[in-house]
Amino acid sequence: MSTTKGAFEKDIGEDQVRIVLNITSIEVTINNAADAFVEIAKDKPLLKIETEGFEAEEIRDGFELKYDQASHSLNLHASIWFDVEMDEVSKVLNNPITFLVEGNQPDYITYFIDNINYRLEWLQFDKNKNEISTVSVTKKSYSQPIIESERQYTLAEIAKGAELLSKAIKKIDLRTGSAYVRLNTGDGEHDPILSIIAENMGYKISPLDKSTKEGLLKEGRRATHIISLQINF
Repeated sequence: MSTTKGAFEKDIGEDQVRIVLNITSIEVTINNAADAFVEIAKDKPLLKIETEGFEAEEIRDGFELKYDQASHSLNLHASIWFDVEMDEVSKVLNNPITFLVEGNQPDYITYFIDNINYRLEWLQFDKNKNEISTVSVTKKSYSQPIIESERQYTLAEIAKGAELLSKAIKKIDLRTGSAYVRLNTGDGEHDPILSIIAENMGYKISPLDKSTKEGLLKEGRRATHIISLQINF
C-alpha cells in the first residue's frame, strides 16, 4: 500500500539504522453515527502509530489515509520510515507497535482497526556496494485485542454490567446515536460482560484507546468508552 522508494535515497547517518514500516494491508471498520449530516468522505483520518520503548519524531503526527467510497475502506499511500541509533534497533524490532485511526469527527465517525499486516525492514548503508541495502525483513500483523467472552459470570458481575450499561444508554445523544461516557469498569474487568449485554440490546460499547482519551481530556471531557446505537450503522 505504501511505497518505500524514498527510504533508499536519503542518506543514513553514521552508526544509524533506517527502519521502514511497510504496511501491506489494512482492514478498518468504519462507523458513522450521524450519516444524515456528516460524510465520511469529508473526514480526514490519520493512521497514528504508538511505539513502546522508543520514540521517533518522524511518525509522531500520523499519516493520512484516503477513503475509498466504492469499497468503504481506507488506503495508505505514504512511505513510513525513521532512523534510530544502532543500539536501539532491538527495541524497535522486539517491542510492540500499536496502531489507531483518528479523524476530525470523533463524536460521529469512529474507526476500529480489525487487522494490519506490515513488514519491518532494517536498512543500512553498505560501504562495499556504496548504496543503502536491506539487512533484514520481519513480517508482523496487528489486530485489536479480542474481548474475552468464553468465561462464566456471576450474578453480581452481570448486575454490575447492566448497571453500567444503563448509565451509558441514558447519555446517548439521539441526534447522533452515540456518546462518549465515563464508566468505572474496574480496569476493564467488566468490559466483556458490558459488551455482551450491549450487543444483545442493540448497542455497541467499546473502551477508548489512550490517544482518544487524551484528546478528549484536552477539550475538558473525561471519557473511558463510546456507546452507539447499532441501528445507525
